[in-house]
Amino acid sequence: MEKVTQLKKQLRKYLQDWVDYHPDEQTGVPLSVVESESDGHFFLLEYGQGTEGWVHFLMVHLQVTDTGKIVLLQNNTDIEPLRELEEYGVMPKDLTIGWATEKKVGTEQQKAA
Repeated sequence: MEKVTQLKKQLRKYLQDWVDYHPDEQTGVPLSVVESESDGHFFLLEYGQGTEGWVHFLMVHLQVTDTGKIVLLQNNTDIEPLRELEEYGVMPKDLTIGWATEKKVGTEQQKAA
């Protein structure tokens, strides 16, 4: 449980630094971090009235699991959150991607054939 608490703390710091570093200069809507305390999900998103209308964009979705892993479930940016989290003290063995890339899926399908 202590490891999970530490990972959540590191993830909160990383996401807050992302918010602080990327002001609302492009859309007029500041970034927000939303945390679901019951199941460890973290969302980085833009949501609100911007300079050109409503903005709603999920940038990153991560989860801290009960087993002490940070799982990247969705990334709609050109940033590499898992690599950057290592700079916040998260060990690479505690990071994982929660989806299969097309290349990997294609390779697995070829093996099955």
